[in-house]
Amino acid sequence: MLLALGLPAGREPDMASSSKTQAQVIYQLPVRTWAATGQGREHTGRLDALTTDHLRSLRELGVDYVWLTGVVEHATPDNTDPDVVKGDAGSYFAIHDAWDVDPAIGTIDDFKDALNRAHGVGLKIVIDLIPNHTARMHRTNVPGRADFGNGDDPSVFFSPANHYFYLPGQTFVPPASRKSARQHDGIFDTDPGTPGIQPERPARVTGNNLRAARPSINDWYETAKLNYGYDFSTGQGHYDPRPRTWDMMLEVARHWIELGVDGFRIDFAHSVPLEFWRYFCTGVRRKNPELFLMAEVYENDTGMRVPGFSYEALLATGIDAVYMSELYWGLHARAAGHADAPRVTPVNLPLQRSQLMEMKRPGFIAYIENHDEVRVASRHFAPGIRDAAGRAKYGLGLAAYAALLPAHFLVHGGQELGEDATRHGNFAGDNGKTSIFDHVHQPAVLSWLQGDPDVASRALREGYAKLLDLKHSAPFKLPNTRAARTMIDLSGPNGWKPEAKWITSYLRHGAVPGDAWLVVTNTDPANAHETTIHFTAQDGTDTTGALGAMGVINSPDTRYLFVDQFMSKGWTPSDPAVLPGQGVPGDVLHRSGNVPSGLYLGAMEPGTTLVLRVSRVP
Repeated sequence: MLLALGLPAGREPDMASSSKTQAQVIYQLPVRTWAATGQGREHTGRLDALTTDHLRSLRELGVDYVWLTGVVEHATPDNTDPDVVKGDAGSYFAIHDAWDVDPAIGTIDDFKDALNRAHGVGLKIVIDLIPNHTARMHRTNVPGRADFGNGDDPSVFFSPANHYFYLPGQTFVPPASRKSARQHDGIFDTDPGTPGIQPERPARVTGNNLRAARPSINDWYETAKLNYGYDFSTGQGHYDPRPRTWDMMLEVARHWIELGVDGFRIDFAHSVPLEFWRYFCTGVRRKNPELFLMAEVYENDTGMRVPGFSYEALLATGIDAVYMSELYWGLHARAAGHADAPRVTPVNLPLQRSQLMEMKRPGFIAYIENHDEVRVASRHFAPGIRDAAGRAKYGLGLAAYAALLPAHFLVHGGQELGEDATRHGNFAGDNGKTSIFDHVHQPAVLSWLQGDPDVASRALREGYAKLLDLKHSAPFKLPNTRAARTMIDLSGPNGWKPEAKWITSYLRHGAVPGDAWLVVTNTDPANAHETTIHFTAQDGTDTTGALGAMGVINSPDTRYLFVDQFMSKGWTPSDPAVLPGQGVPGDVLHRSGNVPSGLYLGAMEPGTTLVLRVSRVP
């Protein structure tokens, strides 16, 4: 049973909204844990648990795309030697059969049925594509499909005709691990179903580019690196003739497109050559021109990024959007209370320096949670806040700052309910994350699915519903292009003040002057800060264009209201030294460096985000 939330009347995201031109909301849903009915293998979530009612509930929340994590069959103790399986369930990203659905969550037919249910309520489905590596054992049983590695020459470290990289003369030895429900013997048998031991000899390079036959417990020892014609040991690319892996991975993607998926979340895309991505994007769009391609990438990963990689270069290949990871790291540093953490503003991010937020489409995905990062409600995210409900509410404020930027927005399943990852598995441990390795469940999600959420979860979900409703409205759903700017960063006029370390703000506006919204966040997890937002330089010059975008006239007789539409439910700020409760005069908003000046907000509580609709007093 699902509970009514009192969502905004008529709430139905714009079905005509295009992922190519407008910001989308993506909901990450790891089937195994999101739909789990309890702790342990026997309670694993399945595709058939994604009922029409549950999917419709996500659509009504404001979700456009559901990223189903863990759909593709991965290595488990049931199909692979446990010595190369992390945890009792196995990593979603160690792919055992790139052509099939993981049997623990269902069959191909179950997946098709779930797709049909999702499409029926207006949702689109994204699944993972894992191009950088496979599991150490890739064994398909899908008729007409082949395994990676077939036809390789394992006598050489590198050949552009090989799927993998090899270490001739060396035998793979897995690290010692006892963090599993199955017994480990310290020997990797590549064919457990056959009597005797069939070792991996020669050993293959692990997924994190480790050229050693004895990886450590901290390496990606459960995976083998795929070869796209780039020899990372020499820094040389060999792309003519076309490497075999290119065609194999393209065929994998086409296979899932034919089954009906609407896009892919591409794992670790910065470790695969840009030449491949140009070929890949052209190839998949012949199947589906509207396919949505979102990529996990890290521009600062100097150890594994390929030559020439940048966010801009990857987006130029045809990828639609990339992770906005710098924003996440900045917000996380704020949450942890690091005194030396840099200020969080849109302009101090590498992506803004390359002007990529000025593209004709939203090219970035903002987030404050995903499966790789700690839950905002966990004690690991904002350790200064003692209770999970308080941390979740603080996280909602940070989520609003991120979501209302000109970018797509990712919600991690359970984030909207205050999931705190206290149910953790043996391999992952108590690290604040919902394990991708173990059979765990999410109590807050389970309570919601069973129709019995607690008061805090219900209130938090209502907050996210309101946030996503704002996200789908203009100007928040629009990109910020050179020809049609919809965002003005206000860190410049406000950066000189002491509280600017914690208070960050920007303006979103439409094409018509006066259609403007001011977003202000106190990122401090522990302290309230009194602040005034300035729109001009200290000499009163409108250097940012904010006053023009708000349609403010330099006149004491024309007053403006700033009414919050989000967390404070109609709260209106005003400067008590001017006209209490009657709006702020235009000449005050023009002034800077004097008192009164700008927009006085009073004391903002920790984690508060104000989304202020600007309007002229009638």
